[in-house]
Amino acid sequence: MTDIKDVFKHHKSRVDKIDTIEEKTKKDTYGVLIRVSDVKQVTKDSIPMQRERAYKFIKERDGILYKEYIEEAVSASKNSIKQRPVLQELLKDIEDGKINKVIAYKRDRLSRIQKDWLTILDTIFKNNCDIEFTSAEEQPISSNPMVRGIMEPVLGFLANMESNNTSMRVKETRASIAAKGRWTGGTLPYGYDLNKNKEIVVIKEVIPSLIEIEDLYLNGIGVGSITRYMNGHEVKHLGKRKKGADIKRIVYKGRKTYWTESAVEGVLFNPFYAGIIEYSKEGNKHLQYDQDKFVREKGFHEAIRTLDKQEKIYEMKSKKSISAPRKFSTTFLLTGLVYCSECGSPIQSRTVLKKERNNEKYCYYVCASKQNKDKTSRNEICPSKNFKQNILEDFVVSKLLEMFDGFNKDNLKEEILKGIDQGKSTIETDIVSAQAELKELQSELVSIMNLMKRVSPESPLYEEIITDYEKSYTETLLKKKEIEEKLESLQQSIKENNDKEIEQNIVLDALKNFSIVFKEASQVQRKTLLDSIIKRIDISQDGKLNILCNFEIPKDEKSYVHSINRRPV
Repeated sequence: MTDIKDVFKHHKSRVDKIDTIEEKTKKDTYGVLIRVSDVKQVTKDSIPMQRERAYKFIKERDGILYKEYIEEAVSASKNSIKQRPVLQELLKDIEDGKINKVIAYKRDRLSRIQKDWLTILDTIFKNNCDIEFTSAEEQPISSNPMVRGIMEPVLGFLANMESNNTSMRVKETRASIAAKGRWTGGTLPYGYDLNKNKEIVVIKEVIPSLIEIEDLYLNGIGVGSITRYMNGHEVKHLGKRKKGADIKRIVYKGRKTYWTESAVEGVLFNPFYAGIIEYSKEGNKHLQYDQDKFVREKGFHEAIRTLDKQEKIYEMKSKKSISAPRKFSTTFLLTGLVYCSECGSPIQSRTVLKKERNNEKYCYYVCASKQNKDKTSRNEICPSKNFKQNILEDFVVSKLLEMFDGFNKDNLKEEILKGIDQGKSTIETDIVSAQAELKELQSELVSIMNLMKRVSPESPLYEEIITDYEKSYTETLLKKKEIEEKLESLQQSIKENNDKEIEQNIVLDALKNFSIVFKEASQVQRKTLLDSIIKRIDISQDGKLNILCNFEIPKDEKSYVHSINRRPV
């Protein structure tokens, strides 16, 4: 009887067969490094392409595949060898003699960092291993050790420079485009789209919603309230939106159909809506405060709002940002310290006038989520209770008096100072690391100087090589300066930590006589003292409190979970 395998023995396999180590041992043993820089490349054909070329290369040379080393979404310019475990595994296998040939698509698959490239080269050739590249565009590594010693550091340096220059070119190109009043690319702000001719056009049907948001903000309504209002929720002083929730138009995949605070802020504070192209030359513009780093020009796209209106929006934002902090200007002692155990929201202070009691002030604490009628994950309003100001504050203060009168303050001081020492230890570790990095950079500078000395003046590439080395030397010097500045900052942090120890000693002195200090202090001083002691207080709907201090309480002391005996209101 014919065996099933015999029927298909003449069929060619889809993937060329590669011998294993067990089948043949007198052949070159290959390790294949495959790397892609981002997640998008992982899902596309980059990995299969690199793998197919490597397999074909091995087959043509009758070699043996030992292992694939695949790095998915790993940048070779942002990650050093220490941050690439797969590359470390490859180098370890080379050192252990498991591989005598490494295959990569191009040099930049291995590294774009010059120092790392030199380290990889050193490991490979020191262990009698070679590198092969499958890209026809990539120059092979010379078999002549002298030529290799001169050219490979230069090519590694050029790969690093190419990466940096590409990033710089992109920034400069975008800045240049912005300076001409043209869109620099990316996702267009909500309300804009591209037509068939790739021109930026306004989506007319969303303009009323954008104007509505602008007007609400200029009338003093906050971003959070605007967000809830546009989503159809009831908002104090506004009620519910008559038209119901505003469903956002989906232009880009992944965008939400409902409004978020960041989306509302984008509509308000992006000058694109006023016809201005804005570009930050130093990256994320939301974190950039140096106005000289921005390029701003009148764009060619249609504006939705006037420059005057945009200026008024910025003025309103400025007024809101410089208003006095409520945390320390309030007569409420626990504002900013109390949180709801039921939903995790902050507990806010509220004051109302009761008309039935001749406009008598009624002060209480309430869960922010409950106050705003936000629904929890269980699709219901937070069930927490309201607490009268005097009841909650008197109870917390009484429990603090018990806490600080009831345990060993020397133990507390020991715990606080231990925490400060741990902070110092972390900084000192960073200082040691920075000093080691400085030493490494100094060594790198010496290496570059030695490489420059080894270049023969008779070499036809002498001037180009020396120029590249000089650039590399300058870059390393600049990096060394950055580390020196970082080291100076860390040393300043040690000094600040010492100052912190003095501040904590002042707090400890206050705790030793807490009842007297608290009694004699003003309301603002009491608030400041509580903020220096308490990290947060969690309160449940049945009145149970968990008080967490800014310092670690000794474990042998009693629990600081308490219940308010008087009912919440």
